[in-house]
Amino acid sequence: QQQQHQQQQQQQQQQQQQQQQHYQLLPIPHVTTPKEPIITRKCETMINTTQFRQFCSNYLAGNKKKLLLKNKNPPPFSKCQQHERMIPSETETQFIWNNNTEDVLGTTTTTTTTTTTIPNCKTLWIVAMSEGERSSCQNTGDGEGDGYKTAYAAALQSARQHAGDTLQPVLFIGRGDIDNPSNDSSSSSSSRNTMSPLLSPFGQWAEQQGVIVRQVQQLSFQALVDKGLPHYSREKRVGFFLLFDIPQILQEHGLLYNHPDICNRHIFYTDADILFVNDFTREDLHAVKHRMVLSNKILSYGRDFVIWRNRPVNTGVIVMDVQGFAREWPKILDFATRQKVFPDHDQTLLYEYYAADRKFHLSQVDVLPLYMHWKVYWRLDPSTMHDIKIVHFHGAKPGSGVEEMAQCVTDDSLLDAIPSKYRVFLEEAVCCDYGRTAATILELYHQWRPVGISAICDH
Repeated sequence: QQQQHQQQQQQQQQQQQQQQQHYQLLPIPHVTTPKEPIITRKCETMINTTQFRQFCSNYLAGNKKKLLLKNKNPPPFSKCQQHERMIPSETETQFIWNNNTEDVLGTTTTTTTTTTTIPNCKTLWIVAMSEGERSSCQNTGDGEGDGYKTAYAAALQSARQHAGDTLQPVLFIGRGDIDNPSNDSSSSSSSRNTMSPLLSPFGQWAEQQGVIVRQVQQLSFQALVDKGLPHYSREKRVGFFLLFDIPQILQEHGLLYNHPDICNRHIFYTDADILFVNDFTREDLHAVKHRMVLSNKILSYGRDFVIWRNRPVNTGVIVMDVQGFAREWPKILDFATRQKVFPDHDQTLLYEYYAADRKFHLSQVDVLPLYMHWKVYWRLDPSTMHDIKIVHFHGAKPGSGVEEMAQCVTDDSLLDAIPSKYRVFLEEAVCCDYGRTAATILELYHQWRPVGISAICDH
């Protein structure tokens, strides 16, 4: 058996060497984001029809009722959600950073002229996923659209164009389903981060694009997740919670503190299905970090569906104070184990942990600016495409809902393939934005999506 195992490893190494000859560094793309969103010809035609008016009348009437029922003090009512234009305030906070460290030296002052010294370091941009069906490059029919590997490839290309001087890409790949297919966590290696002997083709491709790739076989708290969610696939039971192991993985692999060119206090985490649609600068990111430091926040993440509710809910984009979160994590995990039903996702766990005490929540968690976590279904007016930094395919994905948004689809027979939980996102995009933001972002996505990406998606 040992000889067979060695032979298999040798064959894999030979295959890897052969494959690596084909994984060349892609050129940095030059995709232009238009200032104004586009509208498809289908939507232009559709919005004047009786069918469209009836479809949106039903949605908006129901939306108004829901808003009035759920909120004691709803905003001045407009049937569609509204926001103020996303432009920097004329009065900004002045802050000073000490070279490559992230310790705030100065105190806040109010000035109309911002004088800022930004550290000469990049922030780790971390994406975590498990390899398996959900991360494939093809539509598996489960509502995840093109698959998370394809989404990440497009996100990476957009980051290389718009955030190359700001972020160092890092990819954590969970391999539980592949390296340890058993549902019994005790069969895994005692070392949580025991490395697979070889990177998958996708991992190799990512490395060639300048990504720091680390494979993870199991979580540090894998036994608790396995016990709490036995009906989940191994892929989900690793991938859905990798976010919480970031501080430990960083420490074990020396990724944060042993590199003078890497900012050593905060990291930037996103889901795979995001795009950097305009330049994302160090000033953009450090302004959020500075606010967190001044108010002792350990996390900053975005709003959910309701745009005007200034409350951190959606964890698709996060700025994390690594040491601060590491100190709080044991309490969060203890909370999870005491629940009757183990939380089914990282966002669910954070939401439930902080839900009981709103003051405690706001004492630890800040809300990201809208332009750092925009959604494809929100009405863009009065902002422009140039005001947005990062877009998240929240809910609907390319291949599962975004195309229907962009084409203003209102026929129920054509919406059957879209998961019911995403229906409200489509209705908001079609009735309030006429599919313009979705159509524009989808066009950018296809330009950043590397040609032939499916060829490197084998596990």
